Amino acid sequence: MGEAYVTTVECYARINLGLLDLSEHPHRIDGSHGLYTNLPVGRVIVHVAPHEDHEIHTEYKKRIYETLARCKMLKHPAISKIVACVEQSLPGQHIGVGYGTQLSFSLVEAIDQELELGLSLDQKAYLAGSGGTSGVGTYCFAYGGYNLDAGRIYPSEKGSIGPGENYAYEKLPPLLTRISVPNWPLCLAIPKHEIVVSGKTEQQLFSRYTPIPEREVDSQCKWILKGILPALITEDFSSFCLAIEHVMKTGFRAREIQTYGKKQVEAMDRLRSAGLCGVGMTSFGPTLFGFAPNWNIAHNACEALQVDHLFEDVYITTPRNQGAAIAKG
Repeated sequence: MGEAYVTTVECYARINLGLLDLSEHPHRIDGSHGLYTNLPVGRVIVHVAPHEDHEIHTEYKKRIYETLARCKMLKHPAISKIVACVEQSLPGQHIGVGYGTQLSFSLVEAIDQELELGLSLDQKAYLAGSGGTSGVGTYCFAYGGYNLDAGRIYPSEKGSIGPGENYAYEKLPPLLTRISVPNWPLCLAIPKHEIVVSGKTEQQLFSRYTPIPEREVDSQCKWILKGILPALITEDFSSFCLAIEHVMKTGFRAREIQTYGKKQVEAMDRLRSAGLCGVGMTSFGPTLFGFAPNWNIAHNACEALQVDHLFEDVYITTPRNQGAAIAKG
């Protein structure tokens, strides 16, 4: 970048485990949960120079430029002299690991650090265009670990169901809990699919599959409250995986998985056959994940999946119990 003093932010893949309440008459709409991983997805480098300049090496150029435009609304005199380099670490886009949020938030964080703006997390999320439906990407970026947010009061705070890009809020949905995740290895496997769920397609799926029956909402909440949360606190691997499998079988997430047809179900079965547990799909997919009780099982599973014709890419990583990596110097 040609400057001695820069701010660098490295961001990582998040696993979104699903939205909680998309029923017809919710008290709080949405609500979401998920966890951060140590798999890098991108890096942003920022410094101040005599003239504004940007190197955007990502397939999310539109969102990055929209984020830059919102940052300029801060009216800081040095905003117009920001030089930003945005790099995407993994190939593809709209694969379910939170590229858009992570890269946009990294850019806002880097600018905040470089110019010492002192922005709150709510302000950063607004500038990054994140948190409209799910707070998971933002809270994972900030804190790492497993995060559960409460959604928004219906209809006074949010009056309709839809993708996060349809909404802009000045405050994030409240964070109910953040729990460190045991160092259980996990594999992220990207199946080969021609379907891309984003934009209009994503909106159509919300319209087609919601509202969700309240009994399914209740089931989701039960398996989070009595399954995932205590399993994380007590480091109970088997109970954690059992709960993950259950939240994937009901609610909106089950319908998201159905969007990809039998091939996605087969791909999930391949992860289980390879020895992984707690198998599921992150966000709208198509990326799948599965956990292993030890490194030997994880490595063997990933090796088996890497030669499986159903998968484009397979990665092995661990949960990340801290937020994005920030360096100045």
